[in-house]
Amino acid sequence: MQGIDDLIEGTNYVRNPEGKKVTHHPKAIKHLIVVKSKALRLAIKGLNTAAFGFYEGMVFATQEEAIARARAIIASEDK
Repeated sequence: MQGIDDLIEGTNYVRNPEGKKVTHHPKAIKHLIVVKSKALRLAIKGLNTAAFGFYEGMVFATQEEAIARARAIIASEDK
């Protein structure tokens, strides 16, 4: 995600029926999002409201943080 335009596009996506199929798919474990901007990270966290279907994406500042979290999630699922 690069800027506010991407955020607006993403919010529209998670609200439409096709987006809900993806964001609430039964086989999806978590959605990990990497965003450098602190303001955009806060905005994405705000998607976990009724207006956006309680989207629960996990937001990270770096790819390394997201990859480390993904590995931890996968490791806990294997047990």
